[in-house]
Amino acid sequence: MIGYQVRQVDLIKEKESVVELWNNNFNSNTDFKYKYKWLYSHNPFGPASLYFLLSDESSEPIGIQGFSHRILYLKGEYYTASLVADFAVNANHRTLGPGLLLLKHVLKSGLQSDDIVYSFPNNKAVPVVKRAGYKLAVSVTRFSKVIKSKKYLEDRLPRSLAVFAVPILDTSIMLVDYVGYLKAVVTFDRELVSRAPHEIDQLWEASTFKEECLLTKRNKSYIDWRMSEDANKKASFFIFRRKNTAHLTGYISFYYDEINRVIDVLDFFAIDANVTLRMMFKLFAVDVRKFDVSAISVEYKGNRHMDHVLESTGFRARESRSVYYMLNKDIEKEFKSNEWFITSWDEDAL
Repeated sequence: MIGYQVRQVDLIKEKESVVELWNNNFNSNTDFKYKYKWLYSHNPFGPASLYFLLSDESSEPIGIQGFSHRILYLKGEYYTASLVADFAVNANHRTLGPGLLLLKHVLKSGLQSDDIVYSFPNNKAVPVVKRAGYKLAVSVTRFSKVIKSKKYLEDRLPRSLAVFAVPILDTSIMLVDYVGYLKAVVTFDRELVSRAPHEIDQLWEASTFKEECLLTKRNKSYIDWRMSEDANKKASFFIFRRKNTAHLTGYISFYYDEINRVIDVLDFFAIDANVTLRMMFKLFAVDVRKFDVSAISVEYKGNRHMDHVLESTGFRARESRSVYYMLNKDIEKEFKSNEWFITSWDEDAL
């Protein structure tokens, strides 16, 4: 019977072995050398941790998983978190035992290192993630807003009927959006920029938004890292300020998928999660028309109030997926009744 062990990776000396394992196991065009540098070396919250799965049959690693670090905020307190990702085992060792050993070891190491461990498993990995010990989950939902209805209607109606309905529906959507726009534009100035403004840190400190949920600390160093070093999705920012002031009141960070003509909202944050957030999305829905988009998409987890804000600006809930997590026993009571706020930027994916 083959025996298996887990040991920690030397991030300096064993980079090539890590990249080779990723290349062998993930059917992807990802530049894994770049991913290693970005996610596992340059994280502003500290160097990540990686673990090899080894077998008695070979001196070469046959599996891998790791975690990078985050700082989370809840009701005036900061907590450390481990974001687990990049689970892979070579095909000839993909029985339950070896992979489960690796998952359990990484979960245990994460809980020893940080207050919270969380992961975004794909559907196939959910059963083994549960067996590894992850007991808690929240649902992240994709919301979408149709801007131009041609593709949407052609998928659902006969072509002759869709041709007639498209201009009517598009005009209706635009008119509804402009009603919200005219109400918001008298209150806010906005600007499209390629980098997060320096006032991000002041926005974080002043925001009441962050008091409503458990969320990743949004400071300048974290946002610059997620934006400028993500080679896959170069983000842009719509930033919002109240009229006649220099105070930043919020931002929506997004990526424009030119092929599908979809705006993918990567992150958003505001001085409050009610009026300001609602007005930001009303302005955004009109302003992004300059990109000739067909739809806006945002994947996130928030409280029901935030869902209502998005729904009031024309977004509709689509599919959901689960984020699994575990808490250090010392803080379990503090987190049981609190809502998460999770966006695309909380998942490290290149």
